[in-house]
Order: sequence, then C-alpha cells, then structure tokens
Amino acid sequence: MRPLPMLLVPPLCLSLACEKTSPPEPAPVAVTVAQANLDSDETPAATLDAAALLQPFEGEWTGQNKLWFEDPERAELSDGTVTIAGAGVDYTWSFRGKPQTGTMTLAEGGAEIRWVDSWHSSDELVSTGDYADSTVNVLGSYAAGEGPRWGWRTELKLGNPDQFEMRMFNITPEGEETIAVELLGTRVR
Repeated sequence: MRPLPMLLVPPLCLSLACEKTSPPEPAPVAVTVAQANLDSDETPAATLDAAALLQPFEGEWTGQNKLWFEDPERAELSDGTVTIAGAGVDYTWSFRGKPQTGTMTLAEGGAEIRWVDSWHSSDELVSTGDYADSTVNVLGSYAAGEGPRWGWRTELKLGNPDQFEMRMFNITPEGEETIAVELLGTRVR
C-alpha cells in the first residue's frame, strides 16, 4: 500500500513488513433467532447463520459515502453502492474521482467479518465481535508501520430492512476512536 499523509484514517499497511494473516476459513456458527433480536422473545429450534442474517437486506442499495480523511470536520463525499448476496456485502465508492471497491464476508452468525478494500487495504482484515440489538459490531487491528497496532471497528446496522447502515471507525493505539467511513444506503431493488 502507498503511504498517505493522514491522521484520521491511516492506511492499514504502510510497509512490506506488515503482518499478513491467513486464518483458516471459519465454519459458520449459528445464532438463534432470539439472539438475532427478530421480533420474538422465544428461542425457537431454528438457527440463523450469517447469510440468513443478511437475507432481509439482499439486493442493491445506493447512498452517499462519507470518508473522513484529512479534516475531522469535513468528510470527503462520493456516491456509494452496496450489493448484498448471501453472507457477502460488496460496495463501491470513489476517492477524489478514482473508483474504489470493497468486500465484507460475514461468518459466525455476524460475529466475524473478513474485509478487503481497494483503498484502505488489499490485505484481508479479520474482525470479530458480536451481533446484538440488530447491529453487527466487530473489531480488528492492523499494523501502521513500525509503531503500535491500530484498531478498526466496523458496524452494520440491520434493524430496518429498508435502510442499510455501514460505519467504520479508526482507533488509535491509545484507544481514541473516530469515525472513518459512513455509507447509509437506500434500497434500489
């Protein structure tokens, strides 16, 4: 990856010395429908995997992508698209006119995301966390040069099947979290 002059969203990898992880492909772990917060207080025998979690959101979405890059008070704006199929979330956006793409694959009932993005990082970032209150909330970390690792938190709000919300947050080694990316999608089809 190229070094970039930024403080808010440092590139996920600044040198060839970056750690590359290739964890084994996880087996989907089921989440009960009650754990998935789906209009029921009972725990039915049926379970919900990552693809089932995203099923109400399958299709195409469009919205404004915001990237906080050099100025914490002003986001870089671009048109964004999201396509959801199975356990995958593919998205497009642009940075200063140059097209960008990204892919997230959910596993373990929404408690894990494997993520790559053409601008942020071409190396897969594996983040883990949980699915609660209609929100996938996962945390990963990445090497930023030779210093301490930085955190990267991803949040997918899945409470309203007519709106898709994706946010990403950068976390300094000291624990300070700032929003880095936001895409609020409206269903196209």
